[in-house]
Amino acid sequence: MMRAAYCRVYGSPEQVEIVAVAKPTIQPDEVLIRIYASSVDSADARRRSLKAPLVMKPFRRLNLGLRQLRQPILGSVLAGTIEQVGERVSQWRVGERVYGTSGGRRFGSHAEYIALSGDGLIAPMPKQATFEEAVSLVFGGMAALWFLENMEPIKEQTLLVYGASGAVGSMAVQLAKAMGLHVTGVAGTNNQAFVREVGAERCYDYKKETWLNIHDKYDLVFDAVGKFPKSKAKAMLKPEGKYQTVGGLSPAKQKLNQLHQLTYWFCRGQIKAVIDRAYALEDIAQAHAYVDQGHKRGSVIVRL
Repeated sequence: MMRAAYCRVYGSPEQVEIVAVAKPTIQPDEVLIRIYASSVDSADARRRSLKAPLVMKPFRRLNLGLRQLRQPILGSVLAGTIEQVGERVSQWRVGERVYGTSGGRRFGSHAEYIALSGDGLIAPMPKQATFEEAVSLVFGGMAALWFLENMEPIKEQTLLVYGASGAVGSMAVQLAKAMGLHVTGVAGTNNQAFVREVGAERCYDYKKETWLNIHDKYDLVFDAVGKFPKSKAKAMLKPEGKYQTVGGLSPAKQKLNQLHQLTYWFCRGQIKAVIDRAYALEDIAQAHAYVDQGHKRGSVIVRL
């Protein structure tokens, strides 16, 4: 048996409870991972609450479950160790430290164990990283990298990141700086210094409408929270400028090479783990409640 955070029905954070469930058994092409750290991210909160535009809710239910979550164990990112290796798996050894994602709509990382394909979206952890540091890179890092690369950035270009203090936004700032871009962030009043600390050359306060009247034009605009539509971004883009948003119909695609790139930059000191706070698995409902507030900096970690 293992402990897991279980969310049987859609609703508030109180719907998430700790239960004992059967420990996964692996197939010949799978590995069993003992998870030591995961995170509660904005996607977990949306799945739990079924938060979506009214017209999208029927489609969300089709994907996730009509009356209740088809997969009641949420969580998609993980860091841990390989505990068991299937007979057809040759690339992993028991005891290796790995991090990554369960991928797609599989979820299941808010539990002590998970069974994943040996060829899945897992990679060796950065050697100097803790489990908490490693897992904090995954959700925001993979999403930010996908959207940034879609804009085909060129060194020395200018980038505006709207929502620069969250898990995706703070990673976008760091990754863009590592790519040689000049980064401007947009965040709340209390996060101005933080956004500069992670690499932005300047930061505007979205609570002050005057920031929308700035005369700067950017090569690239990335909306990291899905709240800055292209209709507004156009005024800040150069004529050939490019725009991406996490709030569009095309979600970020996760690829194994993204994890390798994140490891490379982390080991070189070009990006760092951004952790707002950490909760024990028993307190995961509190983690959901905190994420629901919408003001976290970086990642909210769950220790297992």
